[in-house]
Amino acid sequence: MTFLSGWWVFFGALAFFTGAANLVRNIRGNHNGWEFLMFVSLSSGLLALLSQYHMIGKWALAGDWSAIQDVAPSMGSILMWAVIAGILLNSVVVYLNRKE
Repeated sequence: MTFLSGWWVFFGALAFFTGAANLVRNIRGNHNGWEFLMFVSLSSGLLALLSQYHMIGKWALAGDWSAIQDVAPSMGSILMWAVIAGILLNSVVVYLNRKE
C-alpha cells in the first residue's frame, strides 16, 4: 500500500468536503443520498489516518527519526481535532436525518 503514503491531504480534504456538502444538502432540504456521502466522508477520514500512519511507518523503517520527531507530535494533535470535527459534522447530519 505504498500509494497511500502521500495521499493524506487529499483524503482529509475529501472527508471534510463530502461531510460539509452533506450538511449543506440537508440544510437545504435535500435528504436523498445522505448515507452515501456520509460513507464517503467517514471512509476518506479513515484513509487519511491510514496514509499518515503508513508515511510515518516508512520513515521509521528508513531510520529517519528526525522526521518522525518533527512531524509525529504535531500531527497527532491535528489528526485528533480533525477526527473530532469529522465525528461532529457527521453527527449533525445523522441528527438532521433521524426518523421521528
